[in-house]
Amino acid sequence: MADEGQLGKLKEQYVDDIITVVPLSQACFIVVMVLTYDQLASGAAKTLLQALGNFGLKSSLGPDGGRFWSISILPICGAFLLALLNTYVFQRRLSNSLRVAKISQYLVRWQATALQKVQGLSADRRQVIHSSIKPEIETRLRKFKAKRIAVELLMSLMAVAFYSNVFIVFLSYEKNYSVEFKLYDFLFILIGVVVSLFLHKDSVSYAIAKVLPLKVYAGVLTGELVFFEEISG
Repeated sequence: MADEGQLGKLKEQYVDDIITVVPLSQACFIVVMVLTYDQLASGAAKTLLQALGNFGLKSSLGPDGGRFWSISILPICGAFLLALLNTYVFQRRLSNSLRVAKISQYLVRWQATALQKVQGLSADRRQVIHSSIKPEIETRLRKFKAKRIAVELLMSLMAVAFYSNVFIVFLSYEKNYSVEFKLYDFLFILIGVVVSLFLHKDSVSYAIAKVLPLKVYAGVLTGELVFFEEISG
């Protein structure tokens, strides 16, 4: 059984670089959140779906007269801070999912298996094998990132829904009117949450089944783990 120090190094080398949030998802979040806030604050929409329905690419983001460019900096700064919160939550969620899946045990097992497989191979033979699997690793990493983008975009939209509903309740108290939550608003959020959970689980399963084992094998082939342990010691 590996000690905590070794497990920490394994995670740092193989896992930490996939626990990242794609900037594109939070850039989209900021734009949608700011436009939604503007719709709700101005009274042009009373619900999230109404606000989303009023969006138009040209009218919202067009270089000539796009609504986004005329909104004050304060809502944009607020959306940026919420995007930072989203980034932290998304990273923690992915990290916790891998932990619950017992990724530490998998890493130790994959490393032991890889060491057995490469035992006795010459340095040249190891390099040839590493070169042959490197393109496959890159392909799988791109596919994993595509899965994560889908997850993060949908989760970001659900974050917009949450923050917007909090703002709607605030406006109802401030302007003294009753809030009416429609069935389709509830169904929109429910379906979005369920689908995002499914996509998240699928991306975690793909990382464990397809990405991380090959990364560990490649690391053992090149002796990267030994070098990493030496410079970290």
